[in-house]
Amino acid sequence: MHLTETLTRAPFRYISNGMNQNPTFSPAETARLSGVSTELQRNWRHRGLLPPVDGPRARFTLAEVATFYLMNAASVLGPIGEVRDGCENLSAALAPFALKIARGEHPPVPQMAGAVMPSGELEAFDSFQDAIDALERVGAETIRILPLASLAVPFARRVEALMQERSE
Repeated sequence: MHLTETLTRAPFRYISNGMNQNPTFSPAETARLSGVSTELQRNWRHRGLLPPVDGPRARFTLAEVATFYLMNAASVLGPIGEVRDGCENLSAALAPFALKIARGEHPPVPQMAGAVMPSGELEAFDSFQDAIDALERVGAETIRILPLASLAVPFARRVEALMQERSE
């Protein structure tokens, strides 16, 4: 089974110091963690890039927040609508990593990477080298890669800080 399929199917639970097992975040907290302002969140929702709000107030899972973080980082690579699916696949590795860091664990840094294919879509790969190899196989003229390893630790530290604030 492909790594991204395994990570996407693997549920994660957050259990530490009585904290919520599946934390959710307000739009303001999401903005703080992802760098995506509340205004931009609304804009993306109106453009159909985010699901509609279910209930009176928006709440986001950590996987969704990780997707926003990656979409924000990937926005320099191409149109946001074309990179969203790849970001969702990459966030399947990023969210559990961030929760482990917030619990004080020391997991290995995810080595996945996203590569903008000639079609303009961001595709997730198990490693940076796999992304380069794929781009070379298809004869890509420009190599645009989003390495998860360089983004994982800063995101995890933001989550860790917010979760510590919540427990105080």
